Order: sequence, then C-alpha cells, then structure tokens
Amino acid sequence: MQLYPGLSITGTVGRVHLIQYVSSLDQTNDESAWRCLEFLQLPASPYLWTDKSSPATGQRFYRAVVRTSAPTNMVFIPPGTFRMGIPADEVDGNVWEGPQTAVTIRRGFLMGEYEVTQGEFLALTGTNPSICQPPHFP
Repeated sequence: MQLYPGLSITGTVGRVHLIQYVSSLDQTNDESAWRCLEFLQLPASPYLWTDKSSPATGQRFYRAVVRTSAPTNMVFIPPGTFRMGIPADEVDGNVWEGPQTAVTIRRGFLMGEYEVTQGEFLALTGTNPSICQPPHFP
C-alpha cells in the first residue's frame, strides 16, 4: 500500500481550483511562498485530491484556491484523451505530422490563448523556470 498526502476539497462542481503548497508552516502567511502544483476542475464535491508527485514522508502543506475565472488571455484545458497527428491514409499530410497517436492529459492546466510572457507565467505560478530571464531595472 502506498500513502499519498491529500486535501479534501468542497465547492461547485466544474469550478477550477489552483492546488498550491508550501514546505513549512512558517510560509503559509507569505503569498509569494506558495507554489503551484496543478489546476483541478472539481469533478465532485466533496473531492479527495491526492498529491502523487510527493511521497507521504515529505513535508508539504496544501491549499486549494478557487479560480473564479482564468486570466482573460488564458483558457482551461481539462484532462482527457485525444488523437494527435495525421492518419496514415492522409493525402495532404507531411511525414513529420504522423503517426497518429493517442495522447492523455492527466491534469488540467491553463494555456495561453496567445503567447504567454514570462511576467504572466511568474504571476500565475510564482516561478520562472526560463533560462532566459528578463532584465531587472532598479
């Protein structure tokens, strides 16, 4: 049996929640310390969410923040399965567009309807993993 840390979430089914964590109770009052773990479209209420990315021996403190709406330039991509690529019998396709493959998205996420700037990504997730950091001006 594997143990996973979790969080019980109640609310409106279908509403998007941002699941966040900190690694110390001392950080819970510091908004900038919270890290984005995933976006969840609530499938039922109550719902028991589990963090399969962290062993139960790790120390994390979680919260679920209701996203009343996505930023105006972003759309929510729900989990699900779709086919990507072209079918083998496609007449006008290019060789690099195949083979057709089933793709499963296990976690919902927000995606920019247009390109997302580093500033927008930082504001949403609290991190900027880019190797090309924007300049800081005093």
